Amino acid sequence: MAHARAAWPALRGAWACSPGMGWKPRQRAVYPAPSQADVQPLGRIPRRFIGGRRRGPPGARGLGPGGRGARVWGRTCGGAGGCPPAGRLLVSGGHAPQARGAAAGGGTALRGVPLAGAVGHPPAPAGGRGGVVGRAPNCVRAESDEGRGGPALAGGELRTAADWTAEIRGFVDGPAERWSEEIERTGQVSAELWGELVARGYLRLAAPAAYGGVGLSLSDYLPLLELFSRAHGSIRMIVHVCNGVWRPLARWANEEQANRFLRPLVAGQSICAFTLTEPHAGTGADIQLSARREGDTYYLNGEKHLITFGTRADHLLTFARLPGTRGYDGTLALMVPRLSPGLEARAQSEAMGLRGTDHAHLVFRDTPVPVANRLGQEGEGIAVALRGFLHPSRIGVAASCVGLAQKALELAVARSKVRVTFGKPIAERQAIQMMLAEMATDVQAARQLVRWAADVWDAGPEDGAGTAEAAAMSKLFGLEMLQRVTDRALQVFGGAGYLKDSLIERIYRDARAQRFEEGTAEIQKVTIARALLG
Repeated sequence: MAHARAAWPALRGAWACSPGMGWKPRQRAVYPAPSQADVQPLGRIPRRFIGGRRRGPPGARGLGPGGRGARVWGRTCGGAGGCPPAGRLLVSGGHAPQARGAAAGGGTALRGVPLAGAVGHPPAPAGGRGGVVGRAPNCVRAESDEGRGGPALAGGELRTAADWTAEIRGFVDGPAERWSEEIERTGQVSAELWGELVARGYLRLAAPAAYGGVGLSLSDYLPLLELFSRAHGSIRMIVHVCNGVWRPLARWANEEQANRFLRPLVAGQSICAFTLTEPHAGTGADIQLSARREGDTYYLNGEKHLITFGTRADHLLTFARLPGTRGYDGTLALMVPRLSPGLEARAQSEAMGLRGTDHAHLVFRDTPVPVANRLGQEGEGIAVALRGFLHPSRIGVAASCVGLAQKALELAVARSKVRVTFGKPIAERQAIQMMLAEMATDVQAARQLVRWAADVWDAGPEDGAGTAEAAAMSKLFGLEMLQRVTDRALQVFGGAGYLKDSLIERIYRDARAQRFEEGTAEIQKVTIARALLG
C-alpha cells in the first residue's frame, strides 16, 4: 500500500455512499468533495468532455483556480459540462453474477476494481460489464489532484495506469529483448517466459478483478497491448490471447463453470485456446465440427486447424454444431479438455513469423464432452464466439498493428539518419522524408481509430451488440496500415534489412500474421458492409 500512496499522494477523503444518487448505464459522473454536507450529483458529463478530448471555455462551471478541470483517469476534463475542480469524486461501478466478469457479493469498483465489503459498500446490482466502468449505484471514491489516474489491483496492491505503462515499457525494452533473442534462436516460448508473464500480472490486465484480474477497461488496456506489440510477436500473442479469452467465459459461464475454468485461467494456472477455424470453414457460421448429443454428453467429430496454443492449452474453447443445423442455429460453445479421449492435437509446421507460437491441427473422433461444459445455450455458439471474443479481440489486433508499426517507424527514422548514399544521409533526401511522413500519419490514424473502437466497446451494451462494425473498421485499417509501414521501413533499410540478424526483418515477418488473425481484410469488409446496408 505504500507504493499506492506514493503514486496517489493527494487522495482526498474516504468512501462515500448516498442513497439518493441515481445511476444510468455507462455514465461517469463527478461529485463534490465528501467534506461537503450533502453529496449531490452535478449531472452527467457529456461524453465529448471525458478523457481530455475537449476543453471547456475559461470560467466554465466547475473550473478550479487557474481554469484547471477535474481529472478522470489521468485525463483532463476541461471544466465544461459540470466538471468541478480537480480532486473530486468519480463514480465507479461494480460486478455482479450476471455481469461480464462478475462475482456474487462483489462490492463497487473504480474502473473495474472491486472493493467488496469496504466501508459498508453494498454489492453491485446485475448488469455491469466486468473489467470496465460498471453500474453500481450510490458509491463514489476520491481521485487524486495529481491526475495520475485511478488505481488498478495487482497482487493486493493498488496501482495506477501510469505505473503499468512505466513497468511494461521497462519490460519491453529490457527482459523482453533477451526473451526475443532466445525465441528466435530456439523457435520456442519457454515455460519460464510464461511463468514470468504470469508472475508480473501481464496475463490478467483486462480480466475482471472479481475473478483475480487487474480489471482494466478495453480503452485502458489497449495502450498497454500496444507496448507489448513492440516486443517479439509471440510475447504479444500470449498477452493478447490471455487477456481476451476470459471474456466469453465471464459472460456465459455459470458460477460452477467460473470456478472450474475462469478463475484458474485468470490466475495463470491454466491455458485456454480459442478453437474456431476449420480447414474448410472460416467465418464461424459455416463451422462443420459435429456435436451429437446423447444424454448428458456431446460427442464431437471433425477437425480444427491453425489453433494458436492448441498443442499446449489445458482447455479448448471449441465451437461446434448439432447435426442437421445451419448458420447460427444449433451452434455450441464447449470447454473441451485437450487430453480428452478421441482428441488428437498435431503440431503444424513452423509459420513465416511469430516464431515460438505453436499452432495445432485438431482431430476429434467421438470425443466426449459433458453438457456441463457448455457455455450458454444450444444455438448461442456463434454469439459466444463473436460477441464474447472476436469483436474485442479484433480491436486488440488493431492495437497490436499500431504498436508494431510504431516500432518499425522508429527503426526506419533511426536508420535513415545513419545510412549514407552519395555522400549524405538518406534522411536528407525528400523521397525518404515523404515516405516517413506518410508512415507516421498512417500510424497515428490507426491509433485514433483503435481508441474510437475501444470507446464504442466500453460504452456498448452488455452483449457487445453493435460493436462489430467498429471492431472490423479498426482491424481492417490497422492490418493494411501495418503492411504499408513495414514495407516502407524495409525499403529504408535496403538490402541490409533483408538479413536474418536485422530486427526489421523479424518485424516484417511478424506483421504478415495480422492479415489472418481474427479474420482477413475481406471478412472485415463484409462485416462493415452488412452494418451499412442493414
